Amino acid sequence: MSAEPASSTPDLSAQSAAHPLGSRRWDALYLLILLAVGAAIFFGTMGCRDLWEPEELRYAQITTEMMQTHQWSVLHLNTVTYPDKPPLFFWTIALCTRALGHADKPTEFSMRLPCVLAGLGVLLFTFLLGRRLYGGRGAFLSGLFLLTMPFFAQMAIEARMDMMLTLFITAALFCFYVAYVDKHGTWLYLVAYVFLGLAVLTKGPVGALLPILAFAVFALLKDNLHGAIYWHLRGRALIAGAAERLRIRLSPVPMRIGWGLLVMAAIVGPWLAVACLRGGATHTYELLFHQNFNRYFDSWTHNNESFFLYFLFVPLQVLPWALFLPSMIAFSAVRKPHETQRSAATAAHGCWARRFPLIWFATVLLFFTFCSSKRWIYTLPLVPAAALMLGGLVDAFLAAQAERTKARVLMAAACVGTLGLMILAPVALLVTAAVKFRVYLPVAAPASAILFLGAAAALWLRLKGRLRPAMVVTFVTVLLAWTATCWTLFPYRNREISAKNMVAKIRPFVHPGETLYTYATERNGYEYYWNRQPPLENLTKNTLIELNAAKREKRLAEARERLLAMFQGPQPAICLMPRNAYEKLKTEAGFKAQELLTDLMGSRDLVLVSNQPRQPAKDE
Repeated sequence: MSAEPASSTPDLSAQSAAHPLGSRRWDALYLLILLAVGAAIFFGTMGCRDLWEPEELRYAQITTEMMQTHQWSVLHLNTVTYPDKPPLFFWTIALCTRALGHADKPTEFSMRLPCVLAGLGVLLFTFLLGRRLYGGRGAFLSGLFLLTMPFFAQMAIEARMDMMLTLFITAALFCFYVAYVDKHGTWLYLVAYVFLGLAVLTKGPVGALLPILAFAVFALLKDNLHGAIYWHLRGRALIAGAAERLRIRLSPVPMRIGWGLLVMAAIVGPWLAVACLRGGATHTYELLFHQNFNRYFDSWTHNNESFFLYFLFVPLQVLPWALFLPSMIAFSAVRKPHETQRSAATAAHGCWARRFPLIWFATVLLFFTFCSSKRWIYTLPLVPAAALMLGGLVDAFLAAQAERTKARVLMAAACVGTLGLMILAPVALLVTAAVKFRVYLPVAAPASAILFLGAAAALWLRLKGRLRPAMVVTFVTVLLAWTATCWTLFPYRNREISAKNMVAKIRPFVHPGETLYTYATERNGYEYYWNRQPPLENLTKNTLIELNAAKREKRLAEARERLLAMFQGPQPAICLMPRNAYEKLKTEAGFKAQELLTDLMGSRDLVLVSNQPRQPAKDE
C-alpha cells in the first residue's frame, strides 16, 4: 500500500458501525457503568485508613494553616513558607472542606474527595479518548483496564496532587487530539490550554510540558517527519525560515501556541505575581527555579536511584496486566497491521490512532527517566495511556478472535500467563506470611482467596474458549480483591504506622500547657492530629528532606543547640525524634534523656524522650 501524502491528515474521527454496541446509546451505557463502578470502588475504599505520612499529613497541615491564616497565595508549613508546590490542590481541598460545613480544618474525607473526583475524571476522559481511537467497545475496555490497575485505584484515594495532575494532562491531550483530527479551529485548542494552565497551577511547569511535548512528537511523527508544530505568533511560523534552509517540508499543525501561552498566563499569572510579591526574593527563587529546574537536573532528594528505575516501576504500575506490555507496544507501533488484528473501528481510524497513546506513554516514561529525581508516583500520567493501548489491543483481538494468527496465539499466552500469575501470587503470599509474617496471615487471607478462586474460574472459562465470560470474571475478581485488600490489610497496617494512633499514645505523657517538640522529623505533619494547645512545635521548622545540604546542616545545628539547652535546663522538656538522631544526641556532652515511648510509627522508629522521668496521665 502506498504511503499517505505528508500534508494530508486522515479522517481519524470516523466512527465504527461494525457492531450494534458502537451506537451512542451503548456508549452512554458503557460510560455510566464505568463511572458507577469507579465511584463505588473509590468512595467505598477511601475511608479504610487514616492520613499517612509523609505527603498526606503534610498537605493536611498546609491546608489547615492556609484556612486558618487566610494566606491563599503563599503556602505555609509549620509557619514557614512552603514553595514546593503551587496552590490549586490545596484550594480544592479547602473548597471541599467549606462545602462540607467545616470552617478551618479539612477532614480526612475532604482531603481525599478532590482525588476521588479527579480519578473519576481521568476515567471519563480515558473513555472519551478511547471512543475516538477505537470505538465504544475499545473505550469501555480501556476504562475497565484502568480501573482494575491497583496503582491507579490507590492513587485515586490518596490525598496527593498527582491524580489531579493526571486528570488535567489527560483532558488536555484529549482536546488536542480532537481539535487536530476534526479541525475544530482555535476554541478546542484553547480549552486544552485551560487544562494545561490548571495543570501548572497544580504541580508546576511539568503539567504543561508533558502534554505539549507528547502531542508535538505525535504531530511530527504522524507526517513522516515532514510535519512540525506550527508555532505561530501573529500568524507567522517562527521556524519556517530555518526549516526551509534545512530543506524540511513543513505540514503545520496549528496548535495556537501564542494564544495558548496567553491563556495559561491568565490562569497562572495572577497567583504567581501575588505569591512572588508576598513571598519575597528567596520564595520566588525557590518557587520558579529551585523546585523545578534544580529538581529535574540536579535534585537534592530521591537522586540515588538507577537510571532505568522506571523501566521496572512501570510494569508494576500496570499490574495485573504487565504481561501484555510487549503486545500493547507492538500493536500500537506497527504501521500496517493485518486486517485480522484490528477491529473495524481501528481500521477506520488508521494506524495513527493507535500510535497516539503509545507516544503519550513513551514521552512520559522517557521524560522522567532523564529526571535526576525519581519517585514511583511521577509516572502516574502514563497509566491512562497504557490502559488505552491495552483496551485497543483487546478490542482488536476480540474482533479477530475467529482467525488463527500468530498475534492471537501471543495474546492467548499473555492471557493465560496473567491468570496463572493471579493464581500463584496469592499462594506465594500466604506461604510467605505463614513462614515469616504470621501476623499478616489473617488479613491477607480474604483478598488472596478471592484472587485465587476468581483467577482459577477465569482460567477455566478461557481454556473452554469462553473468552468474554472469562474477561468479566477477571475484572470482577480484581476489583473485589482490591476492595478486600483495602478493608483488611490497610486497617491492620494503619494501626502500626498511623500518626493518629501515635499521637494518641503520646498525649498522656505531655502535661497540660506543655509544648511537645519534634526534632529531625523529615515528615512533619503531626500537628494535624495533635489538636491540642499549645500546638506542637517543630524545632527544624520545615521538612528537612526538601532542603539542600547547606540549609539542612544549618537548621539542624540550630535545632540541636536549642534542644540541648532545653534538656540541660531545669524546666521539663519533652521531644519526639528519630532513633538515629537520638543516638547521636546521646554522644553530646551534658545530654541526658529518659526514653518514654519507643518504636513509634513502625519503620520510622521514632522515640519520645524527656529530660525528667514522667508517667502517663490516667485521665488521658
